Amino acid sequence: MMTKMLSTIARAVKSILPREEVRVPILRGPFRGGAFFGSLRGSLRKALGLYEHELNAWLSRVLGEVDLVIDVGANDGYFTFGSAAALRRCKTKGKVIAIEANAHEVALLHRGKANVDDQEVAIEVVHAFAGGTASPTMVTLDDLKASPGRGALIKIDVEGAELDVLQGAGKWLRPENHFLVEVHSEALFQQVCCFLAKAGILVSHVKQAPLPFIGREYNRDNANSWVVTEVGNRGRIRPTG
Repeated sequence: MMTKMLSTIARAVKSILPREEVRVPILRGPFRGGAFFGSLRGSLRKALGLYEHELNAWLSRVLGEVDLVIDVGANDGYFTFGSAAALRRCKTKGKVIAIEANAHEVALLHRGKANVDDQEVAIEVVHAFAGGTASPTMVTLDDLKASPGRGALIKIDVEGAELDVLQGAGKWLRPENHFLVEVHSEALFQQVCCFLAKAGILVSHVKQAPLPFIGREYNRDNANSWVVTEVGNRGRIRPTG
C-alpha cells in the first residue's frame, strides 16, 4: 500500500513539472557537480543521482582510474557531463567524447558543452552512429583520435547494436580500459560476454535492482542489465584459447 501511494505521489509531482528542456544539475552520486539539458519531468532520478543507481559504486571506482571517457549513445549528456564532473573532482586532466546520432540530442549536447567552462577536461561531441565499419554517417571507435594516459572508460548503450560497436573497437580491448555495456536481452548478454572473454577481458554482470518505494525506472524493460569490466583487475587478463 505504501509503495503504491509513493508511486502515485511521484507521478503527480512529475506531472506538474515543466516539459521544456532546461539545465538540470546533478546533485548526488558519482556524477554530482555535472549538469545537462533535458526535461525536468523525465530527469528527476538523474538530478538526484538515482538513475541506473545499480552502477554508482562501480562508476565511483572506475572514474578515479581513467582520464578518457567515451560515451557511445550519449543521449542528453547525463553520462557525458557527469563523467566530466567526476574527472574534475579527481583533479584529472582528461577528455570525454560523446557519440550521438540523434540531431535533437546532439543539439542538447552542444548546449551542455557551451555551459562547461573547464580547461582541464575537454568535451568532444561526435554527431554519428557508432558501429563496426566506418561510413559517411557512422564511426568506429577505432577511428577516434584519442590516446588515454591512464586508461579509458567506454560506455555503450545503442539499443541493441552494442555488439556492432564492440566489433569496431579492437584497439580499445586492453586490460587498462573499462567497458560498461547495456544489454537488452539474454541473447545479447551472452554475445557481449563471449566477445569480451575472447579478448581476455574480465567482466561482471550488473542486474536491475528497483529502488524501495519508488520501484523500477520508467520505460526500462525487465531484460535490461549491464556488462561491466571487473574492478580491481587492472593489468590482468583472462587467458584465451
